[in-house]
Amino acid sequence: MSRAFLLATVLLLGACASAPPVTLQGELTYRERIALPEGAYARVALLEVGEGGNDLVSEQELRRPGQVPIAFSLTVPGEILEREREYGLRAAIYDRSGAARWVTPQTRSVNPFDPPESLVLELRRVGE
Repeated sequence: MSRAFLLATVLLLGACASAPPVTLQGELTYRERIALPEGAYARVALLEVGEGGNDLVSEQELRRPGQVPIAFSLTVPGEILEREREYGLRAAIYDRSGAARWVTPQTRSVNPFDPPESLVLELRRVGE
């Protein structure tokens, strides 16, 4: 085999290799000194944000999260992320009936290719 063919094969295989997964870690918190109700759960979502709205990329549901701060670790397959896109995180805490009790007031911008070591998402009580 020629050296050029081997080099081309190695480059092609490298381009086809899947990107490593990306993990976004942090915690959810809120200011009120209120215990979470029995059966509460939380969701953290990574969104692709753009002019047309927000598209869900990945989501983690945390059942029986305990009390705040609630730790999360959202792992996203690297091959579904694109460097030229913009991404953001949103989170909410729900009661057992599925009603949102606390939510992030806005989408938190995040670069999944260079994430901070830890993210703190401060949620606000619904209706305030």
